This record gives sequence, structure tokens and C-alpha cells, in this order.
Amino acid sequence: MRAASQPEPEPRPLLLVCTDRAEIAARVILLAERDGFDARAIDREDLPGAAADGALLLLDMRLGGPVGAGTLASLRCDPRCGQLPVIALVGDRDDAAIRDAIGAGANDFVRDSHLDRDLPWRLIVQRREWEGRVELHQREKDLDTLVALTRSFAGALDAGALLEEVTRTLADELQLRRCSLVLTDPRGRSGTVLATSDEPGLVRMRLELARYPEIQEALRTRRPLVIEHAERHPLLDPVKEAITAAGIGTMLVLPLALEGEVLGVLFLRSASETLSAREVDFATTVANATAVALRNVRSVDEIRVRVEQAEAKLADLRQFEEIHEHVTEGIVLLDARAGTLLSLNPAALAILGLDARDARGKRVEQVLDGLDESRCRVLYDRVLEGENLRNVEVEARRLDGTPIFLEVSGAVLRDDVLLLSARDVTERKRLQALMSERQEESARQAMIVELAGAAAHELNQPLTAVMGYAELLNRRVRENDPSAHQVAIIYREAERMAEIVKKIARIIRYETTPYVGDARIVDIDRSASAADE
Repeated sequence: MRAASQPEPEPRPLLLVCTDRAEIAARVILLAERDGFDARAIDREDLPGAAADGALLLLDMRLGGPVGAGTLASLRCDPRCGQLPVIALVGDRDDAAIRDAIGAGANDFVRDSHLDRDLPWRLIVQRREWEGRVELHQREKDLDTLVALTRSFAGALDAGALLEEVTRTLADELQLRRCSLVLTDPRGRSGTVLATSDEPGLVRMRLELARYPEIQEALRTRRPLVIEHAERHPLLDPVKEAITAAGIGTMLVLPLALEGEVLGVLFLRSASETLSAREVDFATTVANATAVALRNVRSVDEIRVRVEQAEAKLADLRQFEEIHEHVTEGIVLLDARAGTLLSLNPAALAILGLDARDARGKRVEQVLDGLDESRCRVLYDRVLEGENLRNVEVEARRLDGTPIFLEVSGAVLRDDVLLLSARDVTERKRLQALMSERQEESARQAMIVELAGAAAHELNQPLTAVMGYAELLNRRVRENDPSAHQVAIIYREAERMAEIVKKIARIIRYETTPYVGDARIVDIDRSASAADE
């Protein structure tokens, strides 16, 4: 660890005293230093070169002296000190000198006799104006620094270099003992130092946040935490000795928060007892910009990893494509998590009726209609769990509406990639269906023949009895008996029924004829004639 630099002393405004009266110079210097100025006497000839930025001039304008309104007018014409604030020292009753001083460009005046009383007030006013100029200058400098950092953020792809630049820039700008960027876990229990200003090589160092109550407090509130007079702050009582030994006066902990997520903290430690509002604002702005940049760099890193993984996977897929190109069985590589097609060999494309450009990257349900998606998801999960699929039947339709029957087998290739083999068994299914149909037809024919034989056998006995009794009746009635005709009808119809029974007995296959509505009945004549054929 490099030695921690001591904080620079607070800047003080400079008062230049230009007079030929030594006692006046001494009194002014004493008053100025008492009020927080650096002060020194200067000759008229040295004024242009000594009028440094931020200096204040007390110019003796008394009548008869070597210095006067002409000197002030010439100073205002010199670009090096044209904006130099000037307090004119004039005599007690010399109103003309006041007019000359103001006309030549003096900012204020003080009379000889009121020097001890009025000069301190004049210096207070000038000090405030000087502080305002310094503050404005520093904010302009901060803005330039932020612009430079923002440009770095915009083009940053290396997270390490980016974060080191942030910590180094803040340490230099704010004269810090140390500036660190700590990535924290979501529960706020541990952290990892990603960059630190005084040890560029100190990265990936683990921190137990229980030893850093200041970081824990900032994570809890998600607001900037400023701790002044750190050795006396009650929050740091558990680590007070370490704070004192390190010579830390002020701590500033800034959460790196973005869209509700806290990525970590920017941790600033200064030997100074306080930090100005400007310094806190500047550091907070840097922290906010860093959170955005860190999120972007992290996104770029994630994208880079994904691309590399995708390229590696693609290389593997190309190898498998070359191997399976001439295989007659359909081979499919499938991303089981997303359910998307990664690769299909020519046989698989032919089975599905697809072009390679229309298949890769699409979900299976997008290239086959009528799939049971929940069943597919179950099958994917079973394979991912280590089960090998064997000849699982899948029924679907191609995109052109053609029914298709597949037998699918599969296993895990690697990670979440499944290797599936598919056979088109549509024709086999069609032939099997046709043989069902034929078997059913044969069964129906056999059943009809058996039924016809049984019916003929059963009808013959009562029909024989009817015909016998009709014959007996026919013999007993006289020819002119009215019942003779009725008996004749019974006998004739019984004979006709006997012929029908003979036809039924001869049925070996059945033919049908339309009946009422859409119903059909057995055509006995045609069915009986089949025996003759």
C-alpha cells in the first residue's frame, strides 16, 4: 500500500498591499492574516506579474504619493490583472480621490482613519466573493472531470479499467486517502473490492460487511452517508481504533443504486475533518454515473459470454450436422429449455416438409400443428432428468395440413440440448388402419353368416308346423267353403316364407340395401345369390 497523502491545507485568498507607507503596509498585513488572508507588500512595478488569479489588491490612492489613479487605470488595461479586485485607500476628506479611484476601476475604498475599523468588513466581503469564484471555478473543473469520465464510460468495455479510473479520479480530485468501489451481495452480508485508488492490483478482495458498519448503513438507507469527525462518530465505535490509526477524518459512502437494485458502494475516506457540499455533490454524481456504466459493462460482459457460448454451441451443432447429413433417419437437436430447434438433418427436414431457414430457431409447435404442448414439455423434462426416450408415438400435422405419425427417441446430448431421432411411420399407420378395417369386415361377415344359419335353422321348425296344419285344414274344408280361400293364403305365404328361409341359409356374405332414411338393411336376395357366384 502506498503511503497515504496528507490533505492539502485549505486555500487562502491573497492580499497584495501596494503603498509607500511601511506602517500602513504592516497594519494591513496584520489585519488581513487575522481574517484568513495571505498578505504581502508589493511594489508598483511588480503588480502585473504578481496579480495571480484570486488575488486582491489594496492600492494606496493618497494625494502626493507615488501611486494613484493612473496606476490603477494602467492595471485595468493589462490582461493579466484586468479583473483584479481593488480596494482603494484614500485620505479622510479626499472625496476627489474616491471619485478618481472608482472611475479608474476600484471595487471599494477605505479611509485612512477608518482602516482598522472598516478594512476587516471589506475583507469579509471580498473573501466571500473570492470563495464564490473559487467554488465556481471548482464546479467548472468538476464538470470537465465528469464529461471526461462520461466519455470513458460510453466507450468502456473493460470493467476493471473503468472502475480503476473512477476511484483514481475521485481520489485525485478530492484529495482522498483512499477511494474504493465495493460490489455487494443482495443480502448485504459480504462485498468484493473491484477497484481501489491506492492499490491498482488489489482487486477481488472479499470483505465481511459486519466489520464495515458505515457500508451496512448506506446499504440499508440507500442514501449517501457522510460521517465527519469519524473517530468520534458513534456508528464507528466498534472500529474506532482502526479509524484513528488510519488518520481518517471523514467518510463518504455512496450506494450504487439503479432502478431499485443496489450494485454496491463507492467508499471514500479523507484525512480532512469535513467535506464540502460541492465535494459531496460531485462524488454523488460520479457514483450515479458509475452505477449506470457498471450496469452497461455488466450487460456487455453477459452478452459477450452468451455470444461465446452460442458460438461454441454452434460449432458443436455443425459437427453433428456433418455427421448426420447422410443418415436416413430424421435427427433433430433441440434446446429443451426454450423448446426451440437448433439443427435438423436433411431427413428431418424432409419428414417435416420444411426448409432449414424456416425451421432453425423456431419452437417445435411452430413447425408442427396439433401437438400436445404439455405432453412435449413432460417429455423434455423426462429426458433432462436422464431418462432415454424409446419410440414414443407422436401424432401431428405438417404446416400444409397433412397428417403425420412419428416415432421419436431421444437423450441428452449436453447441457440442455436434446438429441432426437424421428421416423415417419405415417404409411405404416395407414396400412395398419386398413388391416383393422379388413379384420372388422371379416368379423362382420362371419357374424352375419352364423346369424343367418342360426335364423334359418330356428325358423324351419315352426314354419314346417304351420305348413303341415295348413295342409290338414285345406283337406278338411270343402271347395265352396268360404274359409278354403283363407287356408289357401296361409299355405301360400308359408311356402313363400320357406323360400326366404332357404335364401337365408345360403348366405355366405352380406350385401346391404337402403332402408328408411340413412339406415341400410341386409339384401337377402343379393346375399343369397353370392353363394351361386
